[in-house]
Amino acid sequence: MAKKISDYRPISLITSLYKIIAKVLAGRLRGILHETIHSTQGAFVQGRQILDAVLIANEIVDEKKRSGEEGVVFKIDFEKAYDHVSWDFLDHVMEKKGFNPRWRKWIRGCLSSVSFTILVNGNAKG
Repeated sequence: MAKKISDYRPISLITSLYKIIAKVLAGRLRGILHETIHSTQGAFVQGRQILDAVLIANEIVDEKKRSGEEGVVFKIDFEKAYDHVSWDFLDHVMEKKGFNPRWRKWIRGCLSSVSFTILVNGNAKG
């Protein structure tokens, strides 16, 4: 059960134009993701599953137990990592990867043009 407002994710109602642009950009990105995203990235990439990493971790723990070999296991949780992305850094990385200025402008537009309104007791805020 959510205890804080930050535990909720908003419902996004966006314009049709934004949806079309985002869909076109995503489709074009799909063709180069395998070159850009590291093979250890398990989620949000077609053909990869987030549970793959969990299964691999379980196999490693089981093997360490079977062999009696010592080891250390730790988990890092990048909670809501998307909320902490430096968009300037992302633009810099896209530039270094060879994305042309027009493409980067479209991406920046999609990321920076987002606005929101919250209904509090029926009154719009934001």
